Amino acid sequence: MTGYGRTFFGPAWSDADSNGCDTRSDILQRDLTGITFQSGSSCVVDAGALNDPYTGQVIDFVRGFAYPLR
Repeated sequence: MTGYGRTFFGPAWSDADSNGCDTRSDILQRDLTGITFQSGSSCVVDAGALNDPYTGQVIDFVRGFAYPLR
């Protein structure tokens, strides 16, 4: 088999708990502090900060080019 097909792997982000937000949004809301949401949404996180337990660093998350998965 050759080639790549996104459909082979199922939907990108499902709403596994049926709360109206996809799994990616649920995890970002769980793990980030100082969250701001995309205008008109209570699910899609635009920005926040992760207190990384492994490095002790604060990692800023900003939706956009550096974080292209939407």
